[in-house]
Amino acid sequence: MHGDLHLRNVIVRDSSLAGLIDWGDLNGDDAATDLASAWMLIGDEGCRQQFLGIYNASEASVCRAMGWAIHLGLALVESGDSVHTRLGLSALERVVVDS
Repeated sequence: MHGDLHLRNVIVRDSSLAGLIDWGDLNGDDAATDLASAWMLIGDEGCRQQFLGIYNASEASVCRAMGWAIHLGLALVESGDSVHTRLGLSALERVVVDS
């Protein structure tokens, strides 16, 4: 698992995922870590739900993923980087919408 999927670690080409960078947080822990990308990357609530549905995520996995999204969002906000702050606040707002 990647460990911190957010917009600065995703490469998109022609509106499709083309690659992932920054594998420094690579881990073999909970899949919910990467499922947090639903809130880190997907702005549309319906698309987030579709993503989680296609993954067939359990309710427990979704709850853990939301926790990871909160954790990652707060870390981005606290980084001191203005781009990271905007990304973190967006993720946190998405979690609130879906709660």
